[in-house]
Amino acid sequence: MEIRYPFPYSVNPFVPEIDVLVTAWAEGCGLLKGEQARLAVVSGRLNYFAGYLYPDAGPKQLEKISRFFLLLFLLDDKMAAEPPRRAHSQVKRMLATTSRRRRSTVGGQFRDAFLIAYVGLWQEIEGDLEAEGRRVLAEVLENYWEGQLWESGHRLEMRVADINEYLRWRRISSGCGVALFFLRWLGGWYDSGFVWDCSLDFAEVYASNLICLANDLGSLEKELEAGEANSYPIILMRRYGQTKEQALEKTKALHDRNVGNLLRLANGQKRQIPETEAVYLRSLMRMVAGSNAWSLLETNRYMQHLNGAVSQTK
Repeated sequence: MEIRYPFPYSVNPFVPEIDVLVTAWAEGCGLLKGEQARLAVVSGRLNYFAGYLYPDAGPKQLEKISRFFLLLFLLDDKMAAEPPRRAHSQVKRMLATTSRRRRSTVGGQFRDAFLIAYVGLWQEIEGDLEAEGRRVLAEVLENYWEGQLWESGHRLEMRVADINEYLRWRRISSGCGVALFFLRWLGGWYDSGFVWDCSLDFAEVYASNLICLANDLGSLEKELEAGEANSYPIILMRRYGQTKEQALEKTKALHDRNVGNLLRLANGQKRQIPETEAVYLRSLMRMVAGSNAWSLLETNRYMQHLNGAVSQTK
């Protein structure tokens, strides 16, 4: 199901050169093994993702963000190719490392290429942040891996989540929190002196819901074929007895309600909030539309079943 939004997106002009730099970084870190793995990243346009989310980012920031998302993409593909128990153990290692480092007790010696790259990149991004930004980043990353643990645990137990449980955890496990952190960072919201309006929290929830639901709608056939259960329409089908058509209709209706909520919030706030917050709302809507536009580019990754074939790192 193809989705179009009533708000625009644009693509960062630095994307082509960033793609080359980030792919070379991944090869140098040992995250990609061989030409097939490199070509899968290039053909899947994985390094274009951040450019669709953050069209105004400068090249240095975009490169770091693109590296971070590529690492998450590759790790997700690696775990998708492994037995559920082994993938669950990988998530546990990532969460344990994040939790220890958040409390400044983690050592610096790792054998796992993903852990080495992850901690190194985290430290690099921290260097650009003030104290509050570093604190929030650590919290966001810990939440992300907790969400991944929830998701991999369900996969391991072959359990279908309750719909409310899914809605609560999906925004966390999807990486939306990470994406929103970077959006706030680029907007300077972690610098001293900025005051956050609570209405923006609602806007972020609506935006996260849109990204997740659009992904669920777009990847439904792939997820059904793979036996995946962490998907809104699939939960409606498997747990609540909905037909495929009914599940799609209800998922699209929920998606469209979130579009309306986000638009009403943005339009109703035009003359009531500072320009900095209005800019953030526009950036948020561009991120939603950009994420969806990029997913249409990435269709070949779903259709050709490249999940699990990208990285050969052990």
